[in-house]
Amino acid sequence: MSPSPPAEAPTWQGPRPSSFRPCPRKTAGGCDYGEGCDYTAYDLLCVSGSCDTPQTGDLRCHRICDDGACGQGEKCVRRTVGVSDTGEAQLPLCLCAGKDCPERGPGGIPWPAEGGLAPWRQERAMPADLYYHAATATPERLLVSGGLHIQAISGSGASLEENAKVFSAPLLAEGGLGEWTKSGTLPVPVIHHGMAVLAGRLFIAGGQRQGDFTAEVVSAPIQGDGTLGPWREEAPLPQPRAWHSLVAHGRELWVIAGTLDKADFTRGTRQLWRAKVSSDSGARVSRWEALEAPFPPHYDQGVALSGGRLYAVDGRGQLSSVALDAGRDWRAEPSPPWKGSVDFGASGHHLVRLVALHDTLLLLMPRGLTLTASLQPDGTVKDWRQASRLHHLVDGFATASDPKGRVYVLGGTTSAPTMQRNPEVWSTTRVAP
Repeated sequence: MSPSPPAEAPTWQGPRPSSFRPCPRKTAGGCDYGEGCDYTAYDLLCVSGSCDTPQTGDLRCHRICDDGACGQGEKCVRRTVGVSDTGEAQLPLCLCAGKDCPERGPGGIPWPAEGGLAPWRQERAMPADLYYHAATATPERLLVSGGLHIQAISGSGASLEENAKVFSAPLLAEGGLGEWTKSGTLPVPVIHHGMAVLAGRLFIAGGQRQGDFTAEVVSAPIQGDGTLGPWREEAPLPQPRAWHSLVAHGRELWVIAGTLDKADFTRGTRQLWRAKVSSDSGARVSRWEALEAPFPPHYDQGVALSGGRLYAVDGRGQLSSVALDAGRDWRAEPSPPWKGSVDFGASGHHLVRLVALHDTLLLLMPRGLTLTASLQPDGTVKDWRQASRLHHLVDGFATASDPKGRVYVLGGTTSAPTMQRNPEVWSTTRVAP
């Protein structure tokens, strides 16, 4: 019998304090969501005529108090963060009362559980750094396939390799992951693909190969030791597609979200495709049926399945749901406090990952922002709130959840200079109310 989840630790009263983590890159990139670096940047045409004025900031991450509120023991002060020929740029930051600000988060004082979500726990790393890969879980194993791998890093950039390997790690009874092993090899390397397990087989659908989208669907049996049997071609998707989610529900596979437009991959599609998997031992896909959502879900996997109900967030941050048994009659749900984009400086579009853990929805975003909401018995969504944060991730990570209610975040690009190669795996679970 699995151990009971720990009781929820006390949550912060009032605004969350600053993390006070070092930001050596002198940008907000290494800070938590909603924080800024206390550092002044000077361009080539400084007002004073001098660009080497000594810094007055502490090069740490402070909460941006544009609402005028700070955590306990902090005060809101306007700081100069940029000087140019057009004047000064200022940012309201929460400063600590003393000279030494206590660092919180990784490497500092641990955060308590927040938003009903346990603090993130580091698991056994994957055998290789990956991003734009796919992940899924069975009751026994966590699997990951495809993606891009960094071969070498130089001053001019990185050389990348498309990964064709499938790795898996056993889910241990006491929690955590066992040793990662190679389970098999994809017929061809692929990125931005969908992956799901149904009837003891691993299904791979669509994705991108050497710049082109594909409609190919293949499957392989998962053996008792986690290795894969021979691959078999299944009925192809109606059109080439990538960036989507592949969801298993009963004896059906669903392809949701993603894009059909390689030239404009951030433009989603309303098209939903489902296929019935035969009930015999062959578990074959013979054809795909097309349905249509009332809106294009967020192109990068902004969907989750819980209790037979699909939840999808669109590019504006609006959340809706539908019972997959019907495939129609969508209803609006309370939307998360997110408007389709988050300002992280120079980065453009932003991925989201919507994950369901039994009676909880998680919305994962770059730069550590994690939101949770409760799922009611009738499937309605209630009470979005900020939750325990995951640090460093920027883009391209994969997620999977196991039947016991633990979510895993695997790989992706990072904001930390020493972590450009990122094979890391992190996990969390909901905590008891």
